[in-house]
Amino acid sequence: MKEHFHAIKDKYDGFYRKMMKDGMLPMRSTDTGFWHASINHEVFEAFQKIGIHKGKRFLDLGSGDGSVVLIASLFGPKCVGVESDEWLVMVSKRIQGELKHLPKVPTASFINQDFMSYPVHGFDFIYLCPDTPLYRGLETKLLDEMKGKLILYGNNFFPQHLKEEQSFDVNGTRVGVYKKE
Repeated sequence: MKEHFHAIKDKYDGFYRKMMKDGMLPMRSTDTGFWHASINHEVFEAFQKIGIHKGKRFLDLGSGDGSVVLIASLFGPKCVGVESDEWLVMVSKRIQGELKHLPKVPTASFINQDFMSYPVHGFDFIYLCPDTPLYRGLETKLLDEMKGKLILYGNNFFPQHLKEEQSFDVNGTRVGVYKKE
């Protein structure tokens, strides 16, 4: 699995280098939020610790360039990324196509939609790297619809009404796993 992860990481590292060579940073505002590149080795390590291989369905809310979804696919669950920015969805699908030789990567899907209107029930793991406080509507959606667990990546925003099941740091980045009480 590590070999396949490194293929994904190398592909995204090349994409980010090209963006910077073209005068862009691997981050930008979108119509519904802010995208920034994930630190892929941290995501991979977090998924190993959490054990996402035990789940059957994985959802990334605000999937950006798709790296998290493709990494999650290596662990076995059916993976879906929901992203409102059309360009980022196009990037996700292009890179997925370039990595179609890797097991399970071709089975991931990317949906161009605002995740606030996408149903989240039926997923064992829901991944989120929030750019705004969850109390601005998302936590209510999760409380109403979520059946599985929320993986929250980052040090900034935390749920107020979900129960923390597990948390740990990966290179100084906090990862928390939450469920409904």
